Amino acid sequence: MSFYPQNVSHVSLFYHNITNSSFTFLKPKVGMFTGYGAAAMLEGAPSTTVVSLEIDPYLKTWVSECVAQASEASTNPELKTASERLEIITGPALDSMPNLPSDQPFDLVF
Repeated sequence: MSFYPQNVSHVSLFYHNITNSSFTFLKPKVGMFTGYGAAAMLEGAPSTTVVSLEIDPYLKTWVSECVAQASEASTNPELKTASERLEIITGPALDSMPNLPSDQPFDLVF
């Protein structure tokens, strides 16, 4: 799924509204396209960790660099930056899914 830049704020608001900041949510995302969805999840839910499964290694590097440049340190020292909360696993999703940690259940799959 791709997002137009003007829709990212709506997606970010959606994640902000469904996530109580006192909980840490783990959200996998299958396929990044341009990374807008992952960025919106990270922005909208500051205690969330996003695990993105992406087949293209170039996108892993590119999105990681973009998130790192846009990532700001939180005023709350207990919260990690967006780049610290984004994990990108490269390879076919069907091959990557069985290797995801089974001791950490996912709260939302996108």
